Amino acid sequence: MNPFQRLGVKISNWWRGEPQNDGGKMTLNSPSFLERIGLKRKGKPTSEVTYFTCLKMLSETLAKMPIKYYQKTDKGIIEAEATDTSKLLSKRPNPFMTPTTFWNTVEINRNHYGKAESLTQKITVQKNIVKLNSEQQEKLTKKLSDQKTKQEELKTKIDAAKEAYEKSTAETGKNSEQSKALKEELDKLEKEFTANETAIGKTETALANQTVKTEKSKTALMNMEAELKNVNDQLKDNKLEKFATACDTAGTKMESFGKKMSVVSAGIAGIGAASIAAFKELDEGYDTIVTKTGATGEALEGLTKSADNVFGTMPEDMSTVGEAIGEVNTRFHTTGTELEKTSKQFIQFATINGTNVTQSVDQVDKIMKAWNVDASQTGNLLGLLTAKAQETGISVDTLESNVLDNNAAFKEMGLSLPQAINLMAQFDANGVDSTQAMAGLKKALQNATSEGKSMDEGYQ
Repeated sequence: MNPFQRLGVKISNWWRGEPQNDGGKMTLNSPSFLERIGLKRKGKPTSEVTYFTCLKMLSETLAKMPIKYYQKTDKGIIEAEATDTSKLLSKRPNPFMTPTTFWNTVEINRNHYGKAESLTQKITVQKNIVKLNSEQQEKLTKKLSDQKTKQEELKTKIDAAKEAYEKSTAETGKNSEQSKALKEELDKLEKEFTANETAIGKTETALANQTVKTEKSKTALMNMEAELKNVNDQLKDNKLEKFATACDTAGTKMESFGKKMSVVSAGIAGIGAASIAAFKELDEGYDTIVTKTGATGEALEGLTKSADNVFGTMPEDMSTVGEAIGEVNTRFHTTGTELEKTSKQFIQFATINGTNVTQSVDQVDKIMKAWNVDASQTGNLLGLLTAKAQETGISVDTLESNVLDNNAAFKEMGLSLPQAINLMAQFDANGVDSTQAMAGLKKALQNATSEGKSMDEGYQ
């Protein structure tokens, strides 16, 4: 090749996006690279801007679509009841992402890294789900075994108690103290036997359901692994081996390439682990609601649904949401949309002011009851407390305590709740002892009233 021909090749390569020969380096747009993997491009290369713009449009479009959960039945396809999986995918996939962000990330990686990469991550998650289901099945199996062992022990004790009672009645009569004590013990054992028998039935049902759940998760894992194998086989059929050989010839082994890709996608694997942790987080939040409210059945379903709604719209952990839902429901007796709205307000209030949600609900509830404030004004009260705390530097906890401790004096002086909050905030900001100041203020306002001035004028 003469110098003019070499110059022409360089200009042609530059125009097509391939750099000049520099130690064998090439780009993903290099014709020589594309030829090695069995591709031939026509026209100018696609720019990175165009490529990532397409990725962005595809992923954001999918991420914004609503997630519907359906079930196939004999009567056709119906909207299914919410499960742990559906809640995980539609409310909060992990503690760090909203569903929109999660599915955006999934779709970007699916398009960028390919189906095999996506399946690998799904399999990692599914293995953890199988592990969790298997562990739960083992726990239920052990629980059932312990309950049945206890039932045998109770049966033996009951037989012995019956024999003792019959012997006592024969010797001393039914109305003797000894016979009465033995009858009481026998009744107690029989009641415990019946209760344990009921518990065994419930555990057997739970174990049967969990066994089905575990087997389904194992089947899903097997299907995913089979699908991944199929994808890998297809990749081999599409000249992947030729690509690896070509890369090896160029000094870059496929193994090294795979390691680099693993480093790039390592962050994606974290999504799977975090998703499993989210299952446990949901359960902890639901347990908190049960503990605080004692709700069961339909009432509990309503509360957990509200918790899901709040959890899916706020960057807070489920434990905090559970506390808020439980406390607000118990103290304000609200449900549904009103419960969700008030719970969000208290979560935001606690986050902004660095306080505990439970303590915040407790203090504010006491203030509202002391001043006969309607529940509809909760948001306004929280906003006022936050504003005064930020203006003066007083902690919200201290401000709430001061207002509560002096509420009788404020009422006696005829001050409104906003006036009381503002006054206590100003006292603290100026280093004034609230106890002494309240005594002096009470006297000054009494004098102002006797002079025909309003409370506001006397306060000024």
